[in-house]
Amino acid sequence: MVSFCHVPGATLSTLLKDALGAADTLVVIEVDRESTAAASLQKLFESLEVATLAGSVVEGRPTPVAGTILCMRRVGVVVRDMAGIRIYSPDGDGRPPDLWVPVNDPHNMVASWGNDAIATLAHRA
Repeated sequence: MVSFCHVPGATLSTLLKDALGAADTLVVIEVDRESTAAASLQKLFESLEVATLAGSVVEGRPTPVAGTILCMRRVGVVVRDMAGIRIYSPDGDGRPPDLWVPVNDPHNMVASWGNDAIATLAHRA
């Protein structure tokens, strides 16, 4: 299971700004979700691989495209607070978070509900 850990005070706009780096334009590529969270994550990782390999073409641009971030909406991943307790959408609607992966920093994958509620991928040793 893939888990994300909530980071109090972190914002999606900061991630997007960091993903832009020295590029002139932020390119957001939305990846369609699959029927399960596992299949969706597999597709997101495959899309990330294509987006980072030189010689591919994504959205009409040769890869890797500077300032690119991949987005997948409403993926059923687990988000926990710092104490390990599962948290849900701050709106209380049970909606799964969106996943964001900057191509220039793929280890910085985040889950978010809007701009303010954000969690980072919990890496296990």
